[in-house]
Amino acid sequence: KAYVFTFYMKTDFIPVDYDYFDFNGKNYIKIIGRDRKGKRICAIDSCPVYLWAILKDKTSENEIKRLIRKIEEIKINVKGRQTKVEKVEVHDKKFLGEDVRALKVFATNYKDLHDIADKLVMPEIEKRRGYDLGFITHYIIEKNLVPLQWYEVSGDVLINSPEFDGIDAGLNVNLCLKLQSHKKLEIGEFSPKVLAYDIETDEFKIVEGEILMISL
Repeated sequence: KAYVFTFYMKTDFIPVDYDYFDFNGKNYIKIIGRDRKGKRICAIDSCPVYLWAILKDKTSENEIKRLIRKIEEIKINVKGRQTKVEKVEVHDKKFLGEDVRALKVFATNYKDLHDIADKLVMPEIEKRRGYDLGFITHYIIEKNLVPLQWYEVSGDVLINSPEFDGIDAGLNVNLCLKLQSHKKLEIGEFSPKVLAYDIETDEFKIVEGEILMISL
């Protein structure tokens, strides 16, 4: 007999690694980290998915309303995924130092933002931005939950939970948390035990070419 346990808790947490997965057509982030006792924790979260459509100067309010109705009808089918525009908001923004009006176009799946951007080639739209970031980068910017900084995180603990098709049962962690909130803590620096590095060069063959970048 299977037992399902869910309860709410808070813990300190430092993000170390990020990954993402799809569930029921939407994107979710999976953050692996540690608490101060060294226990492995996985926090599962989501965030709004959107891109920006910068409007041409002097686009009228009536034109904007017609454009929004047109954009809200966008639906695409890519690799079996049904992705659509959920809503559109109008914002006053700064772009390259200039005041602009822009549409914030929300969609159901981040993987298909590029295809949605392709459908936004319209006379009223000057530029499209924010659709070519990776979902992990988008999440970190949107939620401001950055790696190697301490946070207090809170949410529902998943133990033998059917949520996300029982993902918690397959994770090598001490605790799996469906994240509800987080706040930054000032509790000192984190001392990792492992250092990985990556070298980018302008030649594929070893010992040939110049080193362009080394990341640690």
